[in-house]
Amino acid sequence: MAKGKYFYNRPRTVNVGIDAVSGGSETELPVFAAPFRCEITKLSIIPSSAITGADTNNMVLGFKNKGGAGSGTTVMASKTFSNGVDASAFDEVDLGSVSAKNLNKGEVISFYKAENGSGMNMPALLAKIEYIRK
Repeated sequence: MAKGKYFYNRPRTVNVGIDAVSGGSETELPVFAAPFRCEITKLSIIPSSAITGADTNNMVLGFKNKGGAGSGTTVMASKTFSNGVDASAFDEVDLGSVSAKNLNKGEVISFYKAENGSGMNMPALLAKIEYIRK
C-alpha cells in the first residue's frame, strides 16, 4: 500500500459551532475548507434547543459549495422548517441528499440561514460535515 493510502475512503467529521441568529436576520458563514480532494457524504445540524416549524414565517438552514474563489452559490443540502418540520434539541438532523459533493483542495463550504416571511429564531447549533478523502 502506498504511503498515506490507508486514509483514503475513511470517514472523517468536522463539527463547527454556530451562534444563534434571531428572526429577521439571515447569515452565511464559512465552515469548511477542503484540506485535500474529498467527497462530502453527509451534512447535518444539531440544534441546542428545539426548532418548531411554521407555515409562513420560517427559515431554511443549509450548506453551500462556495468553490475555490468563494463565489459559488450551489446549495449542497438544506431543510426548510415549515409547518410539521421540526427538530429536537441535541438531536442530529440530516439535511438530506448531498449535491455538488466533490471538492478539490481549498474549496469552501458555507453554512447559511435564509428566511421566508419574517423568519424565525435559529438556536445555537452544531454544523456537522462528514467527508472522505478521494
